[in-house]
Amino acid sequence: MYAKWADTYQKETGNKVNYQGIGSSGGVKQIIANTVDFGASDAPLADDKLTQEGLFQFPTVIGGVVLAVNLPGGEIRRAGAGWQNPR
Repeated sequence: MYAKWADTYQKETGNKVNYQGIGSSGGVKQIIANTVDFGASDAPLADDKLTQEGLFQFPTVIGGVVLAVNLPGGEIRRAGAGWQNPR
């Protein structure tokens, strides 16, 4: 999402935005090191860390969390496999 926004911003304004989608901890490290224009993280930084690093944060998007498990020997019940929604 952020890469798409950065591309669109560059096309519209001619200004390049340096963003690297490398994960939350990497994004935080890079924004603190001032090697990127902005960083993104799934978890917000604590207020004292923001103050210490001179950063500002605000929510931009909501991400989904999916839990996956492996249950060997189980059978999958596909209750909705034949269901058709007439709408």
